[in-house]
Amino acid sequence: DRVVADLDAELRAIGLRPRVTGSPDRRAPEMGLWTWIIDRPDPAEFFDATFTCAGRGDSSTSGNVAGYCDRTTDAMIARAEQLSAADPATAGSAWAAVDRRVTAAAAWLPFATDRSLNLTSRRTADLAVNPLYGFLLPEASVR
Repeated sequence: DRVVADLDAELRAIGLRPRVTGSPDRRAPEMGLWTWIIDRPDPAEFFDATFTCAGRGDSSTSGNVAGYCDRTTDAMIARAEQLSAADPATAGSAWAAVDRRVTAAAAWLPFATDRSLNLTSRRTADLAVNPLYGFLLPEASVR
């Protein structure tokens, strides 16, 4: 896989010695490639499955591919979830703190963000694009 080979080369270039295996070793996880696609704009959807101790599980079904487990992070996520329900305006800072913590722990290192491209003709009108769902075909019209 080209992505794995490129990542392996980059890690070696900075002095690390990665070992690529076919599946994560749950006893000593170090790194895993994983794709996450937003299904609804709620940080809990991402952080719960990916960075909680409860999110660890069978390597074939768990979103927590790194095996990350930190009780303080779990408590921060629980607090942010409570704030999301009680005080959504304040919840953003709590989620930002969770994001900073897991990033500082190197529990995840995002390295790619997909982009989409919508090609239209000059006859296309009322083009609407939603950041979650992409091109909204029912909103468009053709002149």
